[in-house]
Amino acid sequence: MVRVDSLTIRSVRDADWPALLALAEKSVAEMPSAPSQREWASNRRSFPTANGVQRQFIATADGQVVGYAGLEHRGQWMEDDYRLFVVVVPSDRDSLGIRLLALLRSELLQLQARRAWFLEYESLTQFNSWLESQGFMRVESFNLGDGTSVVRMAMDAPFEHGGTVTWPGANRDRLLGQRFSSARMVENYLFRPPYSPEVFETLLGFIKGHPRVVLDAGCGPGKTTLGLIDNLERADAIDPSAEMLRLARSLPNGANAKIRWIESKLEDSKLDPPYGLIVAALSLHWMDLDQVLPKFAAALAPGAFLAVLDGDAPINAPWERDETAFYSDFLEKVDGKRPFGWKNARQQLDQPKLLHRLYKPVGVRITQPTEISQTIVEYLRCQHSRATWSEDHLGNAATADFDAGMEKLLSRYVIAGHLHYVVQTRIEWGHLSA
Repeated sequence: MVRVDSLTIRSVRDADWPALLALAEKSVAEMPSAPSQREWASNRRSFPTANGVQRQFIATADGQVVGYAGLEHRGQWMEDDYRLFVVVVPSDRDSLGIRLLALLRSELLQLQARRAWFLEYESLTQFNSWLESQGFMRVESFNLGDGTSVVRMAMDAPFEHGGTVTWPGANRDRLLGQRFSSARMVENYLFRPPYSPEVFETLLGFIKGHPRVVLDAGCGPGKTTLGLIDNLERADAIDPSAEMLRLARSLPNGANAKIRWIESKLEDSKLDPPYGLIVAALSLHWMDLDQVLPKFAAALAPGAFLAVLDGDAPINAPWERDETAFYSDFLEKVDGKRPFGWKNARQQLDQPKLLHRLYKPVGVRITQPTEISQTIVEYLRCQHSRATWSEDHLGNAATADFDAGMEKLLSRYVIAGHLHYVVQTRIEWGHLSA
C-alpha cells in the first residue's frame, strides 16, 4: 500500500505510458479474464484535444508510477459532461484512489462541469462497488460492440459523496421553469399530444391496495389528474404557475370537486397525506430533489410508489434528422452556442428519468405507440409549449424565423394537410426512503 504523504503528483509525460499501461493491467487484475488495457492506454495517449478537453495526472512514489487520474470531454458529448478515470492497484483505492478523486473534483469545479461519469467493465465488481461507496450512482448498463458489458457510474456537481444524480434535464437552469407562467406558452400546451389510455391504466394499477388519493407533482394543465380523477377519491394537483392552473380548471372535468388545484412550488407546498401514488410528469427536473423527495417519502402510504412519466414528442419521425439539425443551427444563431450531445426522442425515452440516493427503482414500462395527426400550425404551437422554444423567450422576430424555417422543413412531410407521427410514454416507478 502506497503512503499518501510520500506521493508526487504531476502531469503525464510521454515517457510515462509504458508504466501507466502496466499499472492499468494491475488495476483490473481482480476481474475474471481481464482484457488487455493497451487500447485504453492508446486512447488516452492519442486523445484529440482539438475536439475536446483532457486533463491527466500521474502519481509517483519513490520514482515509481502508482496512480493515474484523468478527465475528458469530447465535442459530441453533452455540454459540461466529463468522463473520469482513476487507475490504482486495488489495495490503494481507499487511500490514493480517494486522493485522486479529490483532485479530479477540484478540476471539475474549475471547469464548471455539471456531470462526471465513469464507464467501467460490469464484471469489475469491486471497483464499481468502490465507486458507489464514493457517491457515484449507476446510470445505465449496456453492451459494447464486441459484446462486453459495461456500466456507467455518474455524479452531478458539486461532486460530493452522497450527491444527487438526475436526468440531464436537471442540469438546466431552473429559471427556465418560470417560462411556464406565460399565458401565451400555457395556451400552446393545448397542442401537446395526450397520454394514451395505457398510461392511466398503468398508474391506476399502482394504487391497488393503497388509498385512492394521488399527488400530481408539477401538474401543469392537469393532464394526469384529469385522466385519473374519475377513479380516485381525491387528487392534489400542485404547480407554481397560476396560468397552468387556470387552464387546468377550464378543461373538461377541471371543476371536479375531488381535485384540489394548488398554486405552489413543491418545495414550499403543504401536503395532505397519505397518498396512494405520487406522479411527476415532465416536472422533476424543475425541482430541488434533495428537498422534494424526502417530502414525498413522508407523504406516501406505506409501500406506495412514486411514478415518473416522460414522453410526448415524436418517436422516429421521418423529419427527425432534419429537425435536429435545424434546432442546433437555430440555437447557435440565437444563443451563440451550439448544443452538443442532442438526444432524440427515442434516446430520451430509453434513458432513466430519476436516479437519486433516496429512490429505489422497481419497474419501467414504455407504452405502445399512439398515432398523432396535426397540422403544421398545431405542431409548431406544440413546440412553443416547450421551455426552449417559448415565444416570449425567443421574441417576435426569432419566433417568426423559427416558424418559417420549420414550416419549410415540415412541408415536405405533410399528407392530406397533416403531419403524422407516433408518441410513446416512459413510465418508471419506485420506492422512496426518507
